Amino acid sequence: MRTQRLLAKRSFLCAAALLCGAAHSDELITQYRYRSFAGTVPPGWVSTYKPAETVLPNVVTQQRGTADDAFQDFLYAEFNGTSTVYTCDDDVADNDLSKDFSVQAFLRMNSTNGVQTVCSTLTADPFEGFRLVVSNGYAQGQVVFDNDVLHAVTAPEPLAAGVWYRLGYRLQKDTVAEVHSVDLWVNESHVVSTVVPYDYTVDHSPQDPVIGADRDGSGGKTNFLSADVYAVQIDDYGASDFFLESPAIRDGSRYFGIPSYHDYLDTGSDPLALRITETWDDTGYSAFRSRLKSRHFCPFLNDYFIPQGTAADDQAGRIFVAMYYKDVSGENPSGYPSLVAEVFMPEGRLGNVMLLHDETDSPNTTHAGGIAFWDGHLYVPAGSDLLVYPIADLPPAQFDPDRLTGFAPISIQPCARFTDIVSFDSIAFVNVHLNAGNRPVLWLGDFDGDSAKSIDVFDVTGSTNLVYSTSFTQVNEDAQGVLVYYDSGQTNRTLLSTSYGSGDSTVYQATYSSTASAAVSSRRLLVGPGGFEDFTLFKGDLWTSSESGGKHFQKRTFPWSMLFPFVFSLDIDDCLDSDTNSVPDQWQDWHGIAAGADPDSDEDGDGLTLLQEFASDTDPADPASLPLIQSQGAPLELSLPASSARFYTLECSLDLKSWSPVEGQVRRRGSDGSLSVFPSTGESTACFRFNIEAE
Repeated sequence: MRTQRLLAKRSFLCAAALLCGAAHSDELITQYRYRSFAGTVPPGWVSTYKPAETVLPNVVTQQRGTADDAFQDFLYAEFNGTSTVYTCDDDVADNDLSKDFSVQAFLRMNSTNGVQTVCSTLTADPFEGFRLVVSNGYAQGQVVFDNDVLHAVTAPEPLAAGVWYRLGYRLQKDTVAEVHSVDLWVNESHVVSTVVPYDYTVDHSPQDPVIGADRDGSGGKTNFLSADVYAVQIDDYGASDFFLESPAIRDGSRYFGIPSYHDYLDTGSDPLALRITETWDDTGYSAFRSRLKSRHFCPFLNDYFIPQGTAADDQAGRIFVAMYYKDVSGENPSGYPSLVAEVFMPEGRLGNVMLLHDETDSPNTTHAGGIAFWDGHLYVPAGSDLLVYPIADLPPAQFDPDRLTGFAPISIQPCARFTDIVSFDSIAFVNVHLNAGNRPVLWLGDFDGDSAKSIDVFDVTGSTNLVYSTSFTQVNEDAQGVLVYYDSGQTNRTLLSTSYGSGDSTVYQATYSSTASAAVSSRRLLVGPGGFEDFTLFKGDLWTSSESGGKHFQKRTFPWSMLFPFVFSLDIDDCLDSDTNSVPDQWQDWHGIAAGADPDSDEDGDGLTLLQEFASDTDPADPASLPLIQSQGAPLELSLPASSARFYTLECSLDLKSWSPVEGQVRRRGSDGSLSVFPSTGESTACFRFNIEAE
């Protein structure tokens, strides 16, 4: 194992996995890493082992994709519960784990009986060290303090055999509260936290960690692990809550989709957890931190894909992330296709992985610089062309993120191509939104690092029909994405993402008028980590991704020092609802409602408050505009006035107390007229109601 005393704000050559950066000047960082590998010689990013104390596990290769795509195989090691063990070897004197520490383990238990050790430095004589174990199914961390007290934290729920878990165990001195904080995570859930008095000292063992067993005190091993293991990593610092609680969109790749760079970087960088935490804590990002609502590690970064566009489908509860392939040199010599990943939110569950092909079924390797979704179709740029991909009839994905099985990307072809549709050379971002008449409008933007470029606007008159409307000029030269969140027909209010090179990202709020090409006003909303890409609106939040996690950008001559490899959402309620009355500005303007209106007011006296009128998308100035249910006929037909900007779920009750959705009548999009349904419950008497949701 190698270590290095590092100076703050500097990077050093990372010759092996055990050389890591530091969060503070002259802080000694020690790191042990076991990661499943083929053969008997560990790669440079894996800790060496003591042959006399190691029985290497069998390694299984789980294929992902085919030879025609970029998805790398997933390897895991079979620890058999009786003999397999990996004893790390420290080749540097006086370089032991000390003070704070973190453990991360990526494993799948084969059995949950008895005490099984994931990793351990524990020794009996003298009594010192720590370990992470699974005790009768419960994850448990144990550490010895200088008074020979073994402190344990135990997860409240047992692990299930056959399911892959990411376990986190951390001890960290809290200098403010003057305690030792001892914490345990199962996946991204912080399941237990305890404290130990400040004057206690961790009694670390000088012994190197053992993976898969404990030392038995007589030169042998005990408490063998019966599990499939991808990786175990031990760090001589306390990883942050922000890092350990960041969920991954599991994609079947190494570390379940959490990006890793240690196996290919030849220029120095701090450990992943420290770099992400330092980025998050940057003093210039306070407005960004206050708005961040959720984040997930972006999928397929380990497969060398780079995120670009995001789109959303509120009705199905999913977002889409468009990505293109670049190896560490910035090339795509094998011609791997770009992809669109379907992700169901808020759980972050991977759905279909769509490999983009053209009309001849050849791989579409273009930049995929943006993406939009409307009416069952994806709009994806290809240079100055726009491709339309139908996805409404795709079968559901079979990938199981808990067992990492069933990963099967599918190829899709476009149903339409708009050739040279824009007034510029290459489409860099895409946005589709509803205007004042509830009609979809498409914005296509250019990118140029030297001058402000154009945005061309089109009316979507059908899924595969676009009509040019007008053009606008971007607020600056670095725009990467746009979200139009207000469109009255005369005024457009937008958010623009700007990012280029190795600098920060900036989000601008800009207003455009139909009478001028340039923005009539703009202001900087926030500054955040570099690499912000295309925007989308999902469930009232702004969603985007940062390409800073792309492996090419970490490899290039001047890599980003910042690292924020997430798909994430930001709170923009103050943009959508500036008077904070829970009724969006755009809807109020459409209906002539003044800013600051009382949401409980009833202007037309029909019994519905302003807030209820918005929820049902009825006219607040027309007492006849009501979401009244009509019933007739046999079989029973229920109908009510419906809006194409709302979703309708029919619910049934037999006692007016307990309500449940009617099968086949969940989140149906309305039309500009009425919605009719024919419910069938099998009951002679039943009560019905509609639950109405805004888009």
